[in-house]
Amino acid sequence: MQDSKILIDWIGVTCTLTNPVDQLCACIPYSIADFVALPSGGLGYKQAITYLSSTIYYDGSKDMGAHLRITGQGCRALEAHDINLFAWCAFVVELDGMTFTRLDIACDTSRDILSPTVDALATGLYSSKARKCNVISSAGPDGLSASTCYIGSRQSGVFIRIYDKAAERGLSSVDWYRAELEIKKGYIDKAIALTKVSPSKAFANIIGTYFRPLARKVRPVTRSPTAPWWLDFLGEVERVSLVSDPQLPTIEAKYAWLQKQAAPTFALLTKAFGNDAWIKALTKEGEGRLKDIDWRLIEAWRE
Repeated sequence: MQDSKILIDWIGVTCTLTNPVDQLCACIPYSIADFVALPSGGLGYKQAITYLSSTIYYDGSKDMGAHLRITGQGCRALEAHDINLFAWCAFVVELDGMTFTRLDIACDTSRDILSPTVDALATGLYSSKARKCNVISSAGPDGLSASTCYIGSRQSGVFIRIYDKAAERGLSSVDWYRAELEIKKGYIDKAIALTKVSPSKAFANIIGTYFRPLARKVRPVTRSPTAPWWLDFLGEVERVSLVSDPQLPTIEAKYAWLQKQAAPTFALLTKAFGNDAWIKALTKEGEGRLKDIDWRLIEAWRE
């Protein structure tokens, strides 16, 4: 990918800390005084402020905190302030109370990766985790021509766009194509971790895992050779998983769940019975239903 440029082109991050607007503003090199109030909010929030295509939404329902949305232009503005967005994301993702909801990683290249992608989709010579693939055409002086390929759905964890960026910008004398990963909540943390080693390798491995044009199809499809043009574009890739490892339960997590879900019921029953003897009876009955993993959890807690 020597002739390609990897960049972040969209960021969405929610903060649920105290004073979330101030906390989000503190993460970017702008003063709160720089922001201008918008006439209305969005994304479920009643109010919003914006500056240089970075918008903070706030005043939502309980537990919504505030949300920072940085568009492509906002990303370029941050880079103009000497912010390395890959390093920035790696820093913010480790902060308590911060959750990424969307991250777009793009690859700009002068190679025509759109035409062979259209051919691969039209002939079925591809392998993909996505069930849905679409080709969007646009009208021009020479008739209809493909302008964008969508691989996956907007609701999926990883959504791929491959398109003619020059045509989008109305540039007729430039060869500028873009492959873009739109990564959603639940997949972003792993994606950011991969970019710490190499953004370009992370991009190649992720897009190569979710979409692979083929030279020909054999069975099983995993043994089908990759199309040479795709290999020239990405190089050799490794399959990666963006699904976070399941968190092992802890005593603290069990208590927090009980407190959040059942505390009102506990209070109601204790008031109704006039004492907490019913809790002891319930505990004795539940003890016989504990599994081996529960006893190991108790032993770990005691140690």
